Amino acid sequence: MLDSGKELLDVVDENDHVIGSQIREVVHAQGLLHRECGVWFYTPEMEIIMQKRSPTKKSNPNLLAATVAGHVPSGMSYMEAALMETFEETGLKLKPDDLKLGGRYCTHEKTNNHLTVCYVHLYQGDTGELKVEEGAAVGFFAWPIRKLLQLTETEKTLFLPSLPIYLPLFEKILSGNI
Repeated sequence: MLDSGKELLDVVDENDHVIGSQIREVVHAQGLLHRECGVWFYTPEMEIIMQKRSPTKKSNPNLLAATVAGHVPSGMSYMEAALMETFEETGLKLKPDDLKLGGRYCTHEKTNNHLTVCYVHLYQGDTGELKVEEGAAVGFFAWPIRKLLQLTETEKTLFLPSLPIYLPLFEKILSGNI
């Protein structure tokens, strides 16, 4: 974070090499490729815990998203950012050993081009025990993985448009291969 309160992000190339840094607003305005992280919590009952975004979010309000997601601040590793975001968005203080690498994804959207490293975490608590980050989300909801793999067209509108790229990850969790 810069002294002015602006978030500084690393700009990267397609190989995830840092080629510069810029404030978040410029990164999005210019569609610059940058780093993001995500953490998907799953339960022993093979459910994915989704975070419902706040209706006041600038992008994708009211949609279901990863349990935890955020930008990777300049100079920070994906893991460091994932642990920081997990604490901010759920209240859980996890350690690196609590997360397993789920995969790397490159998403090109109109103004949000990002490389995302996703982690998974076996969560054995109740969704009601997770702290909701005020202003960012309204709650957490568990969805059976089998249901996520067979969503109707109407149900798909409840989720971020990028959900389909994570379906193979959910299949790996379901099959025990993660």
